[in-house]
Amino acid sequence: MLRHIADLLTVLPEAVVAGPGASEAASGASGVAVGILAAVFVVSALVVGRGDGLRCLLALGWCGAISATSAQASSAGWLHPLGALVGCAVLCLLGVTLCMLSPTRRAVGALLGAGVAFIAAGGGCAFFVWRLRLTGIFNTTMRDLWYGGGTRHLGPHWIVLGGMMVAGVGCICDLAIAVVSTMAEVQAANPAATRRELMASGLRLGGDVTGTEINTLVFALVGLNLGAVLLPLASPDVRQAPVPWLEVINRQSVSVEVVAALAGTIGMVLAIPLTALIGAALLKGGGPRASH
Repeated sequence: MLRHIADLLTVLPEAVVAGPGASEAASGASGVAVGILAAVFVVSALVVGRGDGLRCLLALGWCGAISATSAQASSAGWLHPLGALVGCAVLCLLGVTLCMLSPTRRAVGALLGAGVAFIAAGGGCAFFVWRLRLTGIFNTTMRDLWYGGGTRHLGPHWIVLGGMMVAGVGCICDLAIAVVSTMAEVQAANPAATRRELMASGLRLGGDVTGTEINTLVFALVGLNLGAVLLPLASPDVRQAPVPWLEVINRQSVSVEVVAALAGTIGMVLAIPLTALIGAALLKGGGPRASH
C-alpha cells in the first residue's frame, strides 16, 4: 500500500503528458467547477446567513480588492513587499470587523484586541523567519518570482514573512469578534452584569473555541503538506531513497507552514484575554451603542 502511495506521488498529471490541448481543456473544466462552487457559496451565504451572509460577502469582496491592490503596489515597486502585505492584513482586519460589527463599541474592542495580538504574532513570525533563515524560495512560484527580471526586487523572504502575517489575521479576527460578541449578548441579557462578569464570559468562550481554532490551523498544515507527511511513511518501502521525519520538517515548504501555524496560535491565544479586557471596559463604558 505504501509503495503504491509513493508511486502516486511521482506520477505526472495527465494533462501535462497529453499536451497543450488537454491542458487547456482541463483549465476550462476547472474554471467551470470553480464558478459552480462560487455560486453555491454565494447562494448558501445569502440563504442561511441573510443579512450576516451579505455582510460576509461584502467583507470577502473588500479583502479581495485590498489583496489585489497590495499585490499591484508591491509588484510595481510603489511599496515594499512587506509593507504592502502588512497593510493588506491591517486593512482586511479593519474592513471585516467594521462590516460584521458596524462602527460600535464591539467593533472597537475587537479591533484593539485583535490588533495587539496581530502585532505580537507578526513579531513571532519575524523572529522565526530570521532564526530559521527562511529564504522563501521553496516552490516553483517563488522561484519564478526570484529569477524573473521584473519581480526579483520583491524579495522572497519578505513575501513569506508578510504572507504568514496575512494568513494569521483571519483566525485572530474571527476569535476577537466571537469574544466581544459573546460579551455583548451577555450584557444585553443581563444589563446588571459587572465588568468582571463580562470579561469572564468572554474568557470562557475563548477557552472553548481556542482548541478548535488551533486544530483548524493544524488540519490546514497537514492538508497542504500531505505529500510531505506521506513520504516518511512510504520511505520503508522506498529503500533506495528513505526520507526521515527530520528531513521533512527541515524543508522550507514545511517549515514555513509550521511557523505560520505557531505564530497564528500565539496571536489567537493573546487575542482572547486582550479582547475580553478591552471589550468589557468599552461595553460597560455606557452609551446607547455600547451593546450593539
